[in-house]
Amino acid sequence: MDKQTRKPVVVPLPEKPKIEKVEKYLDVYARSICVTPEEFKAVDVWTPKLFAKIERSFALKFGHDAMSNVALTPPIIIEKQGDIKKTFQIYVIGVYVKEVIQKEVFNA
Repeated sequence: MDKQTRKPVVVPLPEKPKIEKVEKYLDVYARSICVTPEEFKAVDVWTPKLFAKIERSFALKFGHDAMSNVALTPPIIIEKQGDIKKTFQIYVIGVYVKEVIQKEVFNA
């Protein structure tokens, strides 16, 4: 209120700073292999094949040294029971996190 006239005064609100929102997407690849129960027991056989698949996916886009900037999940195993045989579908998911690492390290 104005003290002399006792009338309300309009006070403008401060402007909010405009924040530009830039959305970036991470590169994510999921690769899988299907193995029989006999092959599933031989972990040292299917594991290199599975991780070679995911490594090739990132190497094609980012180069051969890309795996130092990739976060991987442990193998995700899904048992599939068919009418005749049982198989295992094994997945691994990789995320290219170079941008995240740079933002956390250099903007900290």
